[in-house]
Amino acid sequence: MRNIIIVLNTAGRFTGFSGYKFKPDANDPTRNGLGLEVKVRGMQWQQFLAADVIFWLYEVTNTSTTDYSKVTFGMLCGTYVGVTGTDDSPGEYDDDWSFFDVRDDITYTGDFDNSCKRNPKWQGPVGLVGYAFLESPGNPYDGIDNDGDNSNSVYPALAFSAPKFVEEDFDTLIYNIGDHVVSIDEDYNRQLVEITQDTQVVQTRGASVEIIAGVTKLVEGNVVDEFYNINPNAYDGIDNDLDGLIDENYTIHYRQIRMDRVENNSGEYENVILFDELNPVCYKDYINGIGLDDPMIDERRNDGIDNDGDWDPEYDDVGADGKPGTNDLGEGDGIPTPGEPNFDGTDVDESDQIGLSSFNYFTPAGDYPMADDDELWEWLIPGYFDVPSTIQNGEPIAGEDGDFIYGSGYFPLRPGETQRFSLALAYGRDLDDLYKNRQTVQKIYDSDYRFPSPPDKPSLTAVPGDGNVTLYWDRDAEKSIDPVTKEMDFEGYKVYKATDPDFNEVFRLPM
Repeated sequence: MRNIIIVLNTAGRFTGFSGYKFKPDANDPTRNGLGLEVKVRGMQWQQFLAADVIFWLYEVTNTSTTDYSKVTFGMLCGTYVGVTGTDDSPGEYDDDWSFFDVRDDITYTGDFDNSCKRNPKWQGPVGLVGYAFLESPGNPYDGIDNDGDNSNSVYPALAFSAPKFVEEDFDTLIYNIGDHVVSIDEDYNRQLVEITQDTQVVQTRGASVEIIAGVTKLVEGNVVDEFYNINPNAYDGIDNDLDGLIDENYTIHYRQIRMDRVENNSGEYENVILFDELNPVCYKDYINGIGLDDPMIDERRNDGIDNDGDWDPEYDDVGADGKPGTNDLGEGDGIPTPGEPNFDGTDVDESDQIGLSSFNYFTPAGDYPMADDDELWEWLIPGYFDVPSTIQNGEPIAGEDGDFIYGSGYFPLRPGETQRFSLALAYGRDLDDLYKNRQTVQKIYDSDYRFPSPPDKPSLTAVPGDGNVTLYWDRDAEKSIDPVTKEMDFEGYKVYKATDPDFNEVFRLPM
């Protein structure tokens, strides 16, 4: 598979045809481009639980002075499951298929006949390959619990403290004198504003919204026509209906729309909307003050707060280097320190993850608009899911040579800020095996790559006797804590005997 990273923003577009060059840094007039620094790392382990996965870690830092309010992460994948072609044997590039799953934030590709018939040297099925978000970009400013995890908080009084979206939350709002609306400033601070005049202008994120009491209709992200097209207000980065929430999107936050093309009676193709119900997402109700104190709404990995409350001083108070027994900064001080497990940068749950928000599988392969910023941006709009006619109800009816682009957005990227997210390039014998591997590596990632490890080695004492040796050891192994399960899950001892120093003729002693 081939892929590229796409980081786009409407404010950052430029065109070379007009001679205009976007200047992202007010302190450096010679600097062009977007002013973004992207770091990528790939990691793989021989540990059997992660044998079929490559971890890809991304850090995108805004090193400019431009405040990007709408950014999306996208990846282009060239599907190619099977074998590459040679002069003697053509490749298998034209019988693939691709699809996605928003619940597990995964995209995947398979071979339609699950074989490499064109290469007689290959026997057996070829399997599947997938890209899954282990951690997607997050949006800690919109007032929406994008990943719906406030129920995972260890603070029982705050779990489900905010109401969940219902369909009426996306309807038109009309404000009257005496009502309150929410104003959001450039730093995403919110304050209540009372409507006291027949005509009143409210500022929010640089936009001026005029309200005529009892008349003006404000709407954010509901559908606008019978084809379930979404109001552009749902992804413009502004709180258009002044309820304190930015870009509540009927598609993303209440229902997922999946588009399929089917053949009608006239032989032409038309788009058909397929609904897939998701659990409604909790959100902050700023006007009524509900959910404002919930640390799992708009959580982030750089706020110095253990948002989900899972930092445990008994196991996690190991200091900034993340290793116990080094007596480094923060070790044993009873409070979370950056670098320690389950806190900020090492805790994936402290990111308000957006998840998979767009997918476009297209044919023929290579038919993507890399030279057209506007069209590429449209392909990554949150809520845009599209597949060709060879995919029916999520299942392939034929194979073809296609590629796909998927994305996660939108999220703000302010000057000096860094977005961290991770992907797993996972493989599986079939779809069930792919999902199993995806779930396994998610647990590994959530545990900060701490695999189940052997117990501590005991101190062994050997006492020679008359024709025998008596072994004594302490109980350190039995008392050791598994870093993943955080339990004393020691199972037992095995003692081996050999006369060769390399244990080449080892045999196990009975216990």
